[in-house]
Amino acid sequence: MRWNQMDRKIMLMSMMQIQREAGSTISRILDVVVPEEHMGYAKLGPEGWGCAESPVGLCVYNGIEDRAMDQCIFCGWPDERK
Repeated sequence: MRWNQMDRKIMLMSMMQIQREAGSTISRILDVVVPEEHMGYAKLGPEGWGCAESPVGLCVYNGIEDRAMDQCIFCGWPDERK
């Protein structure tokens, strides 16, 4: 099956919308499950490591106090598994 330019554009726009909605949903979930001392500063690491102790199943880091993402607020592991 060959994709024409319009098909590719529609697919890309659809993927971008899904990504925006997923980011918004994850942000709302983090607002509910993150401990109060990290509230508003929590972010997922770029590697997206699985975390058995996290309610969202991924490592979460305090983006202000832990900019290097050395300690997941749930399991304590760094984002780059040294």
